[in-house]
Amino acid sequence: MNVNEFIRGLEPITGLKVQPDLHTGEEENYITFTYANEAPEISADDEPEADTAILYVSLYTEQQLNYMELKEIIKNYFESCDECVVSNVFSQLEDYKTNANTVKYKRHTTFVVEITQWR
Repeated sequence: MNVNEFIRGLEPITGLKVQPDLHTGEEENYITFTYANEAPEISADDEPEADTAILYVSLYTEQQLNYMELKEIIKNYFESCDECVVSNVFSQLEDYKTNANTVKYKRHTTFVVEITQWR
């Protein structure tokens, strides 16, 4: 199951770079996504009829950025898809060291998204 292009659909509506697993750019605000689980669902005649993937979609923003609008845009994008369920959203501040060895903070907002595709 591959829903990468669907997740990358966040890029034009948020204006943020979207990459699987790890951000490799210079941008301060960006989105990454990781597949947490994939499993067959809904069996008929001993054959799976659909597959469900659980993804962690992470929005990283500078601490001072008002991230609430981006959070709503992302949540609405997923909720507009009939195959998606946003089961959880949580945010936290994470600290990291810069190249100058000073501590900065970045807000990490995670969306736990379940996407089911019929075969």
